[in-house]
Amino acid sequence: MYCNQQPPLLLIPSEERYTWNLYNVLDNQFLDYQVRLPHKRFCGSSEGWLIAVERDLRVTLINPFRRVKGTDKKNSIIRLPALHVQEEIRESWVTKRKCNYYVYKAIMSADPILNAKDCIVTVIYEDCNQLAFMRPSKDATWTYVNPNLSRIQEILLVDQNKLYAIHNWDEEDFHKLSTFEISTQSSYTSNPKLVENYILSEDDYLWFKTYLLYSIERELLMISRYRICTGKGGPPDTRKFKIYKLDFDRWEWIEKETLGDIALFVGDNFPISVLASKFPGCMPNCIYFNHDHDEIGYGTDPLTDFGVYDVASQVVSQPYNTCAMTLVKMAKKPTIWVVPPFQAK
Repeated sequence: MYCNQQPPLLLIPSEERYTWNLYNVLDNQFLDYQVRLPHKRFCGSSEGWLIAVERDLRVTLINPFRRVKGTDKKNSIIRLPALHVQEEIRESWVTKRKCNYYVYKAIMSADPILNAKDCIVTVIYEDCNQLAFMRPSKDATWTYVNPNLSRIQEILLVDQNKLYAIHNWDEEDFHKLSTFEISTQSSYTSNPKLVENYILSEDDYLWFKTYLLYSIERELLMISRYRICTGKGGPPDTRKFKIYKLDFDRWEWIEKETLGDIALFVGDNFPISVLASKFPGCMPNCIYFNHDHDEIGYGTDPLTDFGVYDVASQVVSQPYNTCAMTLVKMAKKPTIWVVPPFQAK
């Protein structure tokens, strides 16, 4: 997946149960309608669909825009099988508090209705951050990747058969990129190529997250997000990002100093890139970010880590209007980027 045709909207839960607002961050305006959705955390957003986990650990795909437009509502929800969990720990995960966080992150390779034969749902799940996948149109159960591969932070599926994964390696304080192929027998096979020579941690920062995406220049980018605590017991804030591109000839990361005319949107969603010059109000060379899952506290921290990072000035701003800022800070579930099947107005 390369550069998206349009920027995403920000999906913000309202005070009314099951009601979510659509906010256009480019013109700082709410759209004139709302969507009906469960009041829960969404672990992924891709192809206009949202991905959530039910209390029985079933993975559910939801398309709120089919409901809004009043067409084909029966295909607006797809319920996949439950993910496997050992019986001795099932009770701790299926409680109301933690089931939303059993899946760390989920992605889809294609629309499960419009392009069902190419749709693969891949999830990073449970405490060890392991991998599982299934093809909703072909598979009856999930396929689980080798459990020795764990502590995965980010995944990117390319060309329907190649998966990139960033993960910790051998308990050391650095991360590696591994590639895998999905075979016709529905299994992942390891590719021996590993990116071994980059260290992402920095002493001044509490921890970091990473995102993978392809840009419009057809570069494989890794975006590293650095967070720090601002006060005793307070939630961490994002202070900076670093951008790397993969040199496929040398198989190593090269740091980029600028995104040029590109704007990125990151969070629990599938990372999105757009050409800023095509959309009034979109800031080039910037990263729009949300408060996404950080594995600490299972969503108990205030959801206040969001904003726009200017790559050139290395400054974070929060340009949302007062109403949007209030709703985001009051929300008990995190916002998420979503791309609707229509142009926002």
